[in-house]
Amino acid sequence: GSPLEGKTITPNKAVEWVGLRRRFCQAPRPHRVWDDEHGKHVTHVVDEEGKRYVCGAPLFEVSDLRRLPAATIARRMKKFFGLLGVDEVHKCKAKGTGVGWALTMLNNACRFTVGLTGTLFGGYSAS
Repeated sequence: GSPLEGKTITPNKAVEWVGLRRRFCQAPRPHRVWDDEHGKHVTHVVDEEGKRYVCGAPLFEVSDLRRLPAATIARRMKKFFGLLGVDEVHKCKAKGTGVGWALTMLNNACRFTVGLTGTLFGGYSAS
């Protein structure tokens, strides 16, 4: 366990307590370097000291920059799908939002797009 486990955390000990719980990704990550002798990139899995390269990304980070929408896959599929049907398309009108960006990516991956929005009358099923 942790040396601070079961103890009261004071402001002086808070930095140490948080530091003990921060974890970093230990997944193996190859490192590409240029090899002048062969004139091409070479992939290394260990450094000069014999330690393996790891990802090292913080697992405690909360950032929108690390989140990827599922629509990123559709970016590479130009006109792959035939028809895209989108309901509540009025929620996608802002260009800078993730929903608007995802609709753009999906729209580019489809040949035809049908957008549905709102209701024609009063907004209730009885009207």
